[in-house]
Amino acid sequence: MERSKQRLPLYTTIALISGFILSFGFGVANYIQLLYYAFEPPSYPIEITYVPLFLMFFSLLLGEFSFRFYSRIPALQFQNGKLLILIASHIAVDIQFLWFATTPIHAKVIPYLMNKAKHVNFGEYQAIGDVLTGNFHTLTMIFVFLPTVFMILFTLWYSGHIIRYREEILKWVQKYEYKNHKLQKWFNSQEEQIHPDVDIGPHIKHKEMIRIKGKDRTLNGIIIGPIGSGKTSSLIIPMINQDLHWMVRFINKFENTYKKNNYDTEEVKGTFLNGITVIEPSNDLCQKVFKLVQAHKIPESSIYYIDPTNPDTKNINILRGPVDKVAEVFAMVIQGLSESNNAFFEQAQRNHLKQHIYLLKLHNPQKDVTFDDLIDMYVRVNVKINMYIFACLSMYKINHFLC
Repeated sequence: MERSKQRLPLYTTIALISGFILSFGFGVANYIQLLYYAFEPPSYPIEITYVPLFLMFFSLLLGEFSFRFYSRIPALQFQNGKLLILIASHIAVDIQFLWFATTPIHAKVIPYLMNKAKHVNFGEYQAIGDVLTGNFHTLTMIFVFLPTVFMILFTLWYSGHIIRYREEILKWVQKYEYKNHKLQKWFNSQEEQIHPDVDIGPHIKHKEMIRIKGKDRTLNGIIIGPIGSGKTSSLIIPMINQDLHWMVRFINKFENTYKKNNYDTEEVKGTFLNGITVIEPSNDLCQKVFKLVQAHKIPESSIYYIDPTNPDTKNINILRGPVDKVAEVFAMVIQGLSESNNAFFEQAQRNHLKQHIYLLKLHNPQKDVTFDDLIDMYVRVNVKINMYIFACLSMYKINHFLC
């Protein structure tokens, strides 16, 4: 069922093109038959019919929709395919018009002329009458081919305009893609959506949703707008909400997908969104995102909400790790935030901070120190003195034990 739903746009476009080709072929066959009657008159009278007129509008609609739908079906497209359909649709309308315009000539004009030629009385000027009516077959052909001559002249006229702007027309045809917000989901159903694509909003002109492909999102992006323009409410939150849908998909499929031998490949693992990180200073967005996470019923074990206003929040201890590495990394981060242009004081601050970190972590190696302890050293001098005394006593005990 899902397979048939994906192929429905393809089958519909094939049906449109097939109907267009049939109507085009039917019109060509009938028009050629009328041209043949100019040389070999039929044995039966030709009646005026409105079928060509109906097929002319029918071919116009079929050609138009075939061209539009074809531009959204990648499985059918080939080089210059859109241009071929566009030209064929115009030719089909011209052929149906020629059929419609030539039929009355056979049905009314030629029988009328033949009747007048038989009943006209030239009297004593019969010789002149024989000259005028003797080449009646040529006159018939002139009338039959009159619509064709008109169509050729018209085609030459508008072909001149096409040739004049051929580069612009060819560029437009190559880039053309039919847009319809009501049919967008139907056209998009051709491809199984496996990458974390997100819709960011409708286009101003054609109202189709603008979609950022999952593969393109790895190239980074930026949202620019003044304060209060709606960046968070109209773009950021809807995008995060869609990402949460993709994350739920990953959670639901993880158990079975992880067992596959090719799980670590880009074709499998690269199609999943396995996490979202939201960082913002005011905490308003984080609270809204947290509610969205709860609405998607994502397990709490997969949620890490670091809320500075909550003393019991999950946290990251940036001072955990080897003392030399922690001191160096922490000093580099603080240096990056500093706006000082004085190299001497900048280096002095760096050394001062590293010495404080060394003292904080080494005065009691068994203690899991935190950033609050480092701040406390700067605020309360006696804490720093006590740490120094404790560190000296520890070093004295170690040296005394070794000796």
